[in-house]
Amino acid sequence: MAENKMTLYWSFGRNMNVAEMKRRAPDAVKLVHLRVPNGLLMFRGVADVEWSGSSGDYVPGGLWRISAQDEKNLDRFEGWNKDETGLYVKRYLTLQIDGAVERAMYYKHSSEGIMPPSDEYIDAIAQGYRDFDLESDLIRLEEALQRSWDQRRKTPDLHHRWVRKGSYAFAKSTLKPTNVVVDVKLSKKARKKAKLKAAEKASRRWWPEESRLIKKSHVNGCSQPPEK
Repeated sequence: MAENKMTLYWSFGRNMNVAEMKRRAPDAVKLVHLRVPNGLLMFRGVADVEWSGSSGDYVPGGLWRISAQDEKNLDRFEGWNKDETGLYVKRYLTLQIDGAVERAMYYKHSSEGIMPPSDEYIDAIAQGYRDFDLESDLIRLEEALQRSWDQRRKTPDLHHRWVRKGSYAFAKSTLKPTNVVVDVKLSKKARKKAKLKAAEKASRRWWPEESRLIKKSHVNGCSQPPEK
């Protein structure tokens, strides 16, 4: 298929995942990763973008060329329709590629609610980050997940879709550990030593070990953000 009949498409959610895109858009050609400035990745059960206006913000994503049939397939998958009353609407970026100005299509969510996605959804996006050599931006994905907990606002349309999808369990962020319980078991010898020392000294002795365990638990995803 001639390249001039292919549409530029910018993905920032699970359509960055190469294996999944092969099923949805078999003609798609993976190009490069593209970080779009002044925006934030948001979750409304699924991925969306918001323009923050802050120069320090950006949304990691992947750039594809897709055929007309690929676009039709993605329209159905994303719930787009021509009157823009579906789950997503189409918007465009203006890019300069090799000196030529081109437009890249992307899908923008139509809801204003905020809701965490499922673990399966997050895992699919994380693989997409790896597919586009964006491993260093996985922290941005984690931050977006945390925002979906901090700013959680389940609007009626999001709640309806969540129920229709089987009321899946929300993915948990690991950025802000809360109520982490660390069980430090002392040997008989250690307990005997502790009894012989002042409580203050015993506390100082074991605090570094507790700190290490909390950090390890945090990384392993033991933290659970508060419900909102």
